[in-house]
Amino acid sequence: MNKTAFRIITGMIYLIFSYVYPTEVNSATDNTSPSSLHIESDYPILFAPYGPPEGTHPVAAPAHLFVQQAAPLLKNLGLEIFLQAKDIKSTSRPYLKPSSLLKGSTFPSVYEAVAAGRDSGGLDASITIPIQSGHDYSGIYIGGLPFGLKPLAFLNYMYNAGGLSLQQEIYDQQYQNNIVVLPVALTAEPAAGYFPSAIPDPKQLNISPSSALRQLCNKPWVVRWQKIAIGGWQKACEAVGVKTTNIGQNTKCNDAQKPCPSSANPSRVKVKNLTFGGFVPGVAPHKMLLNGNIDGYELNLPATDVHFIKLVSGQKHLENKNADLTKAMSQARYLYRGAWQQRFTYIELIINRDKWQSLTPQQRQLIQVSAKASVLNTLTVSMIQQNEALKILQNNGAVIKDWPPEVLALIKKHTALYLDAHAEALYKEGKGNFKKVYKHMKAFQETSKEYSLFSEMNIADY
Repeated sequence: MNKTAFRIITGMIYLIFSYVYPTEVNSATDNTSPSSLHIESDYPILFAPYGPPEGTHPVAAPAHLFVQQAAPLLKNLGLEIFLQAKDIKSTSRPYLKPSSLLKGSTFPSVYEAVAAGRDSGGLDASITIPIQSGHDYSGIYIGGLPFGLKPLAFLNYMYNAGGLSLQQEIYDQQYQNNIVVLPVALTAEPAAGYFPSAIPDPKQLNISPSSALRQLCNKPWVVRWQKIAIGGWQKACEAVGVKTTNIGQNTKCNDAQKPCPSSANPSRVKVKNLTFGGFVPGVAPHKMLLNGNIDGYELNLPATDVHFIKLVSGQKHLENKNADLTKAMSQARYLYRGAWQQRFTYIELIINRDKWQSLTPQQRQLIQVSAKASVLNTLTVSMIQQNEALKILQNNGAVIKDWPPEVLALIKKHTALYLDAHAEALYKEGKGNFKKVYKHMKAFQETSKEYSLFSEMNIADY
């Protein structure tokens, strides 16, 4: 769905509202002092000369898209909305303002800031990703369960099977009924990893799946990987006799942003086999790959990877087709499809409940409908950009491959065992929300599995 299609849909929404609530809509148009809703993004939008007009950041750009397309409609109902982002320095762009998040804030995250509200030094609202809350269960929402629901199935779960109601229930408990949550964006399936050499394939090597997995686990790589998917991969390696390491935010050298190793940035860890790390806040994995701090990574969609490689290599001023991405591809040229570790990226709008209640019923309803339209829009926009991106990556040396199914089967088996055990362990620690969300989503996945299989076909044979 492009912008024109979105505006047609939202325009129809507004016409319906105009018919149902003619007095309020018409009078609001003449309101010289409309109310306002300031929505904070804790990420930069990252505008680029040849990037999408909404920006290139995988979270802030969809947030910008929602605000740009919903704001004119809400203004007709007497509500002005603005997106505040870190890289906005002026008010020259429509509906954008500089960030209001101050360094040294006493709030642990934007969630506590929104719960406090603007009048208490916090925020009206934020568009963010659940993992920013820091809670264990948030990793399930941001990208689903490993080997879990695909994007459309996840939307079915959220809207029609109690997923969103459960999330609101947990937020009510966690933030003392001070936050309202709405899905506002969803992106398509990301890549399944960039690696410096091919993942061992048991069929090609004429070895057992366990031997192929053992070879993979013995690779001396530091890999930045989706947090919730690390545990199952580690357990699978352990089952074939290899103990892997998780170094968290650390990388090969002390400074993730400097060349590694160097006299100014000596090695921190000795990598003997598969090591998970490099989850450094604010540092793109593409930069860590180029400077030698990691060997492989997963992040988001291919188009996002193209934009970030350009950004960290000083080429954001170039068209995608003219950028030289060969250095990044030479260091991790094997690009895998079929993301099992993260099925999508889920982005949400959280609003202070007092602020939400201060809006008129019509304003609240239009925000809800616009948010749903934005979810569909961001999903389709994220899909349409990927074909060109894949061609560009291949032209720069990327080799697209599939994970060997026999190796994936072993990782899937141990991922299920790990998640079951992890949920129970957290529950015993008094952190029951992970288990609650995990069991609820897993149950829906099981009940919908028959139709999911029924609806699939091998289109490669047609």
